[in-house]
Amino acid sequence: APDQTAPPPGQSSGCRSVRRAHLKEAYRLGRSIFKKMHKLAKIRDENGKWVTTPKGIDATLWKSRRDIWTSTPHLHNVGHTVLQAYMEGRQARIPAKPDPRLANLASVILRAGGSAPGCDNTPYEVYHFGVNFTAHLLGQALHACEEGEWRLVRVLCANVDLLLWIPKKADADRTDGQRPLQLPSCLRRLFGSAVMSIIGPAVEPQLTPRQASVRGGSCGPNITKAYAHLAGATQRGPGLTGRLWKEVLGAAAEAVAAFCETLQDHRINHCPAVLLADQSKAFERLGIAWLVRVLDAWAFPYWAKTALLALVQGRGVRACVAGGMGIIRAIHRGLGMGGPSSPFLWCLAYAPIPFALALPTP
Repeated sequence: APDQTAPPPGQSSGCRSVRRAHLKEAYRLGRSIFKKMHKLAKIRDENGKWVTTPKGIDATLWKSRRDIWTSTPHLHNVGHTVLQAYMEGRQARIPAKPDPRLANLASVILRAGGSAPGCDNTPYEVYHFGVNFTAHLLGQALHACEEGEWRLVRVLCANVDLLLWIPKKADADRTDGQRPLQLPSCLRRLFGSAVMSIIGPAVEPQLTPRQASVRGGSCGPNITKAYAHLAGATQRGPGLTGRLWKEVLGAAAEAVAAFCETLQDHRINHCPAVLLADQSKAFERLGIAWLVRVLDAWAFPYWAKTALLALVQGRGVRACVAGGMGIIRAIHRGLGMGGPSSPFLWCLAYAPIPFALALPTP
């Protein structure tokens, strides 16, 4: 690679010194953010005993997620029926081949900053000193997607995320009080942003509006509807389930129906109610096989499918505890919450579910 710190012809060595000083400042900024994210000094294990060594903390936290991260969920055949109904009237108008523009890639690079670096300890700000070279590198990565992930990895390097454990609240001292944040390298994050700048505008407007997590979405309308329902502003429905209800719930459909039947009580039949449900570790549990099936249903071009899957498939994570780096461990499912494409991929994979549940019965 050319020396991106060298001054152009006609500039003095003093300019070079200034650029190098800025480069050192970029590394200092990255390291300071990095250190702020690694204050975890001890954790309680499943028996309530304190674990204080970095290696022990790493092993204890990994054990708390091991069964999820090292497993692959079963892919049900009914998913095809759900996707077939969901894709009616939807089409991904994505270019058949990537056509990256250097100006757009440069904009992606210069907008990024102020985040912790990945395992390579290289923050976004370093790439600001070689925008032209980095833009060409990202363009090369996009073109590599046409040949396959094997070519792409030669540009982006190994898919290993930095694993940071963030307390859900102050003084959380148990494993269930920690939220795992998986940060790809900043180069991979820039690549993810470049990919999303092409794919996002073509697909995001077509995602079901029932998802508040879509780009530009808000929980406000759903909250407003819930309060309006409790105030009696909505009429009672016929009590029919959607035509794809059984396909979504699978083997649990009959048990859910039987449970609902036992709750019939004439005293509360006309009382408005709201059901609050939460998906436990939603990003972490997403199956890659289901994501592949959704991408196929959208008929994404080969390069786009390769680009998106290269960000989530074959991943490894490496934890940093008390300043020490742990071993690399393989991840077989889920989306890392630190990647710029992760929210989109989650919405893309989950959108058929609320759509199917709400589909009316003819």
